[in-house]
Amino acid sequence: MKRKNLMILAEKELLEASRNRLVLGFGAVFFVLALTLSIIGFISPGAEDVQFSRVGVSLLNLVALLVPLIALLLGSQGFAGEFEDGTMELLLTQPVGLAEICLGRIMGQWAALAAALLAGFGGSGLVLMLLSSDRRVLPFLVNLGTALSLALIFLILGSLVSLQSKNRLSALFTALALWFGMVILYDILVVQVLMISSGSTSMILLYVLMVLNPSDLLRILAIRLTDLKELFGPTTEAMAALPGFQAPAAAVLVWLAWVLGLYWAVVRTLYHRVYKVAHAAKAILAAK
Repeated sequence: MKRKNLMILAEKELLEASRNRLVLGFGAVFFVLALTLSIIGFISPGAEDVQFSRVGVSLLNLVALLVPLIALLLGSQGFAGEFEDGTMELLLTQPVGLAEICLGRIMGQWAALAAALLAGFGGSGLVLMLLSSDRRVLPFLVNLGTALSLALIFLILGSLVSLQSKNRLSALFTALALWFGMVILYDILVVQVLMISSGSTSMILLYVLMVLNPSDLLRILAIRLTDLKELFGPTTEAMAALPGFQAPAAAVLVWLAWVLGLYWAVVRTLYHRVYKVAHAAKAILAAK
């Protein structure tokens, strides 16, 4: 993998993503909402001071809803759009590898989303620095890190959806369905599992459900690093109490497995899709 090729591809994707109305709209909305959450903390009745940790967790709850949606939509339109428009064939004629194409695309798109997140957290942090007496910024930074991690993993998942889809429209509906299932319906499913199961069965099911959903996995990581259980919902709090996930290292390892596994799946899927088209073209030429 050549570093020069990788940086050129990443720069190209960053430039395209920075012009994308979806990314620009998300950046503007998140910046406004982040500032609003910080200011509301001071104007609320009875509020004398606002802590970095509490505002950071409030932002993380907002991120857990919006970032998976934006990352899935952005990632899902990449490969599907290029195959549909025919520009992928042009890119494949250049001296770049498939792994470089995948990693460069993901890096560029993630950098664009990271800039939007940094703007929102940075604006909120500036307000807190000016108005709050609390200087414990570590929980705030931890929540920023988990937000960036969430953006990365759902962006890779969106790229996989894009490669599995025939066109942009199919990729769009698949991405929306994934977001609805993993972000909206997931907690409802966990609550139902807790209600109908007990003992070791309940614990095993909770382990499985947590590992299968990176969104709640990263919430658990934030809980373990900030120790602010009361600010999250009962579902996430129950998962954080599972034996084996009392230490952040376990959640980090599972997140890393998600990232590496999804990236490997993206590269393999691109490989099969490219060479499937190549073999079909050879077959047509041979028939002539």
